[in-house]
Amino acid sequence: MTAADELLQHCDSILPGHGPVASIAERLREIADSLGGDQRQDVHGVGEYLQSFEREVADMLGNTLRFEVDLLAPFMARLLAAR
Repeated sequence: MTAADELLQHCDSILPGHGPVASIAERLREIADSLGGDQRQDVHGVGEYLQSFEREVADMLGNTLRFEVDLLAPFMARLLAAR
């Protein structure tokens, strides 16, 4: 245990990102354990897992997302046409 780890054990509050850091292997195990086993890898944004997340975010943002897409679409079209 490092001196920093010992000090952290005595802290009541720890800012996000400044606490004990899990190894990549530990973090990947946590992620794997949190899945139900029926999810499939999404390929280029296609897949029920990702699409359901996108719908959830769109529902939370409501019309704000639609406004941003409508606002940026003509600008992006001009950029593509200029190329």
